[in-house]
Amino acid sequence: MVIVVIIVMVIVMVIVMIIVMIIVVIIVMVIVVIIVMVIVVIIVMVIVVIIVVVVVVVVVMIIVMIILVLVIVAILVLALAIVVILVLALAIVAVIILVLALAILALAIFILGVDLLVIYILGLDPLDHVLLCGLLLPAIFTLG
Repeated sequence: MVIVVIIVMVIVMVIVMIIVMIIVVIIVMVIVVIIVMVIVVIIVMVIVVIIVVVVVVVVVMIIVMIILVLVIVAILVLALAIVVILVLALAIVAVIILVLALAILALAIFILGVDLLVIYILGLDPLDHVLLCGLLLPAIFTLG
């Protein structure tokens, strides 16, 4: 009877120890797997965040550079347009001044012709002609 009880106790102890060992091994494995998974997830998330941040920064920098280049090109085109407008304005002013100068010259030639015609009609001598031209033409050019 004692031997049967000892054998039953030994069998029960072995079964209990096996069950306890299985439970302990399962708990340890679950803890290790959870820790490893957390570490892997943290590492993967850090890598993904770093990659996303780098990609976003690079894309933003490229967009900013494109916008800056477009702004610089627009400013250069505007400056070129202003220069062209100023050159055209200067050309128009130069043409107006040239036309006015030609008009004044034509007027002076006309007045000189009238002067010579009057001198010819009146029959004045050359000294009077010189005197008349010396007095009349400076007054015309001064007024002009």
